[in-house]
Amino acid sequence: MSQIGLPFEWAGRGGSGTFLVSAANESAARHVENWRDWPIPVSILSGPPGSGRTTLGAHFVALSGGNMLDDVEAMADETLFHAWNRALDSGSPLLLIAREPPARWTIALPDLRSRFVLRNRTTRSSTPSSRLVWRTLVPPTLRTCPTGWPAG
Repeated sequence: MSQIGLPFEWAGRGGSGTFLVSAANESAARHVENWRDWPIPVSILSGPPGSGRTTLGAHFVALSGGNMLDDVEAMADETLFHAWNRALDSGSPLLLIAREPPARWTIALPDLRSRFVLRNRTTRSSTPSSRLVWRTLVPPTLRTCPTGWPAG
């Protein structure tokens, strides 16, 4: 027996306009989308697993043409220090992604610590609501309207 493919559209595959904004990530999304307004070309996005940090980072790369480094708490201080300096020297924006804000990291390199504490803006994304998860996982053509949730 063979399976028949159904003609459902699925537009949730990367690219511009596919990042869904909710109360959990609105501040972080606005910060990333306004990357041209950053005082320096480096910023940090932190948030719990499943909060959309990496997806927002990919959105940032697509918008800015910059770079992102994910899971930066696990990286060597020297690696982060050189990435920071490259971004400053080149003017190419860099988004560092982590679970926790820099104040909770163990940073041994004094020059790197001073950069994170004195010269950087950070933003945080929260765990997404069940409505955002529903909108992310269910293609629009399959959505029905659960009680209290508007379609779309």
